[in-house]
Amino acid sequence: VQLGALEEKSEKYEAALQAYREARKQDAKFNPEFLHLRIAEVAYKLGLLEVSLEALDVCERIMIKDRHAIHLIKGKCFEKKRHFGWCVEEYECGLIFVVTEARLEDHAAFLFRLGWSRVKAKQNVEQGVVEMQSAQKI
Repeated sequence: VQLGALEEKSEKYEAALQAYREARKQDAKFNPEFLHLRIAEVAYKLGLLEVSLEALDVCERIMIKDRHAIHLIKGKCFEKKRHFGWCVEEYECGLIFVVTEARLEDHAAFLFRLGWSRVKAKQNVEQGVVEMQSAQKI
């Protein structure tokens, strides 16, 4: 796991993904939420969106806290796939978790992404603009 974190920090994402997968094989009981979330993030950065989404599906079944991170990465995957309506859904859910988990440091980022996704999806564009402007004031 530490090797994967070092590789990820060095932006060697293929090596990080391999290290995280190896760690998962060696000890499936070691913090599976962390491993699957890291696999999802690294796969996203490599453009392996389906791998990322699969890892996030596992996270959703086992993760209890920090669920906002699942919705953030899913939303980003859907952005790359240009499924902006799905982004709106993910960022709305993530924003709920940000508020309920009192993660105020993430509030502006989710609010901005939500607004931007609304504009791109042409869903309630006015509200999207207001959300982006509000995020900049936080």
